[in-house]
Amino acid sequence: MSLKSNHEQDLLLFLSQNQGYVTSKDILKALNISQKTVYRLIKKINEAFVDAPLIISERGRGYKLDYEKYINYQKGNETFKEKHVSPNERRKRIMEELLLYSPKYINIYHLFSKYYVGDSVISNDEQIMNEELKKFNLVLVRKNRALAILGEEVNIRRAVKDIIEIFNTIDIDDLKRNQELNFNQYDVLFILDQLRKVEEDLDITIPYPYNINIFSHLYILLSRSRKVPTRLFTDTISSEQMENMKRDILYPVTKIIVHNIEKYLNTSLPSSEIYFLYQYLVSSRMQGSLVITSTFSLGVSQITKAYIEGISTSLGIDIDRQSIFIDLANHIKPMLNRLEHKIQINNSLLSQIKVTYEEVFLSVTSVSESVSKTFNLPAINDDENGFLTLYFAKAIETGQHQRPIKILIMCTTGIGTSELLKTKVSKKFPELEIVDVVASRNTRRLKEKYSDAELILSTVHIKEEVPIPYLLVSAMFTIDDQKRLQRKIEEIYHEDQLLYQIHFNCQLKTKEEVYSFISEIVCQDNPLHIEEVINQLNEREKVGNTVIAEHVMLPHIESDQLKKSHILVIRLAHPIRSWDDQIKDICLLIVILLKNNESVQIKKKISLFTRALADEEYLNRLLNSHEKENFSKEILKIQEGES
Repeated sequence: MSLKSNHEQDLLLFLSQNQGYVTSKDILKALNISQKTVYRLIKKINEAFVDAPLIISERGRGYKLDYEKYINYQKGNETFKEKHVSPNERRKRIMEELLLYSPKYINIYHLFSKYYVGDSVISNDEQIMNEELKKFNLVLVRKNRALAILGEEVNIRRAVKDIIEIFNTIDIDDLKRNQELNFNQYDVLFILDQLRKVEEDLDITIPYPYNINIFSHLYILLSRSRKVPTRLFTDTISSEQMENMKRDILYPVTKIIVHNIEKYLNTSLPSSEIYFLYQYLVSSRMQGSLVITSTFSLGVSQITKAYIEGISTSLGIDIDRQSIFIDLANHIKPMLNRLEHKIQINNSLLSQIKVTYEEVFLSVTSVSESVSKTFNLPAINDDENGFLTLYFAKAIETGQHQRPIKILIMCTTGIGTSELLKTKVSKKFPELEIVDVVASRNTRRLKEKYSDAELILSTVHIKEEVPIPYLLVSAMFTIDDQKRLQRKIEEIYHEDQLLYQIHFNCQLKTKEEVYSFISEIVCQDNPLHIEEVINQLNEREKVGNTVIAEHVMLPHIESDQLKKSHILVIRLAHPIRSWDDQIKDICLLIVILLKNNESVQIKKKISLFTRALADEEYLNRLLNSHEKENFSKEILKIQEGES
């Protein structure tokens, strides 16, 4: 890639990291380029976008990235590749080749010739690689100018998965469509078909990251089996372990999958492969009726209880055991199996979890150390502690009651990328209720099937008009995506607050004063419409009596003069003794002002509130609330979905 192209990439990266506008001076200072270069780069980048510019400019403010367009650009744009391989990358590539061919020896010239390094560098690399392999209980052996990695098969595969970083960053959808991943596409399709078979046979879903863990295990098995005779896979499994496995519900489907692999490879595999795959399945958190249980072994129950009590003590808060126990125990059960069999899962959200929930994460890490000692478990690493942190963060945050926002998650197929995004969103934003995961091809059915959804999170651009607001995000759910979603959540909650206007102890003495007060509130931006709104309120009253209970009125209109719908709750300081000739002693007015062609979501919120008004006890609580704080709480209970 040319130097000029590098500047383009640097400029886009800089703009993507800044949410607002930045000046040209900011850019030239950050990138160390001239003012003319800044203008030239922006012009060149924008020329590639016919519909609208990728970089938005505004006089007096500077430049800003159209972030949603940028996400689409990234998907189609070839990522920057380093011209020179770093020493660390060189050693990783060599270890990858040695691991895939283990226990075979490979000539040193073959391994290092392409990197143009001398004997002293090779010797230094050998020492560093040997130290790296020790953590997997493997050794690097030199023999007759050749190298080999030796050790147990289970440790070799663990090292392959850890050292080949791509296994820790992929998602299911990328496997099928991203050619840059350089996977054997026949193997990819075969393994994905086996994963589907497991899910169908067991009537479960294997979510991210467990599906990627199983994919990685099977892909490495296929790669190793082609390079090394399977008779060299010497790991032995005890008869007791095999018998215990055969009694498990997962055993039959595990055996079928290994048999399918044998046919695919046209070679026989040792029986230990059934056990290896079984351990990956039993170590995965699954979704479905088969795996969600409220009955646990004594060990799982004791460890779950130890975590809840430990975190409660560490943070000095009372965590509701009933609300978290079953979910946490269903996570801890497969986690214990992962620890026993040294199966690691990658937590791609770990760095964000550490920053966002720093105090909780540190407490979980401390409690994990105590749990490991008390129950004689292997050390629990940061990836596992990160997942555990999310259960406690969710319990703490949902304890601070706020109504859940109902959302849909969408991708091309409704699986894969969406499931990855669903996992990340639900852990990062526990205040969101994910109603469903849907395919982008089904947009026409959204309104009838999901009328209460308030937002769609989509990994693909939605070309058709949809009746629900949507936000385009990347499948990896970056920090920028999270910031944009946080702003969207705040907008939705802010809309809730703006929908309700509470006026307590108002000094209004007549109907005319009430209607004038209402119209002035809703016509602040256009005083010319005040009289028109007053007339509409009066006309509505002529149609029928708006008294809904003793001392309570419900004036309501629908008008194109309204820019925004409102629910005004007006508690009078003193009753209006004579509203008109027939209506007396009005103390409370609940005013529904609905703009024409209002969204389904707002109409549902208004409908929810008006249904609550049919409850005589609820109205009495409003009438008998003598402090604004209590009065407001009663109103907001309906907003939050309480009765």
